[in-house]
Amino acid sequence: YKGGGAVGSAAQDGTNATQYKVTAAPIDGLKIGADYYETGGDKLSTVSQEKTGGNVYAQYAMGNFKVGYGKSLYAPALTAKNGAKTMYETDSYGIEFAVNDALSLSVTKEKSEATQNNAIVAGASGGVKTKVEADIDTYQVAYVIGGATLGLAIAETSNADYVSGKDEKVTMFSLAMAF
Repeated sequence: YKGGGAVGSAAQDGTNATQYKVTAAPIDGLKIGADYYETGGDKLSTVSQEKTGGNVYAQYAMGNFKVGYGKSLYAPALTAKNGAKTMYETDSYGIEFAVNDALSLSVTKEKSEATQNNAIVAGASGGVKTKVEADIDTYQVAYVIGGATLGLAIAETSNADYVSGKDEKVTMFSLAMAF
């Protein structure tokens, strides 16, 4: 599914993809998993970085609580690294509490760091990398009434879009119906 943005070319993004995924539930209440994704078969000799990514996660449910952690690494396909964001590294933490069968509350925290390669400055012996960290805090509440679920989510982001000083806040209300 492509939600927006330019359509990637097969020459840059690759003509094939491989993904590996492993999940397990070794003890009651614990879920763990990992995956890795890579593209290949680019048609350009100038591709300096093929698209790759990977994730690991763990979630533990105990009574009315769930806690979770995830780590993601992503490297986009690039024809040139200078001036481009070459890697994204994200750590995610979350906790959910089911107050009762109808009401649940959750909080998540994400720290995502983008690494950008900067062009080598004249007279310098090497390139410089800069990093910008985006922080995302999300607060959610869901209430079930019969076949309907009412939801409220508030997401606050500092350094949104990996731009220093750019803050965003989004409030979403949702209604889902089961038929």
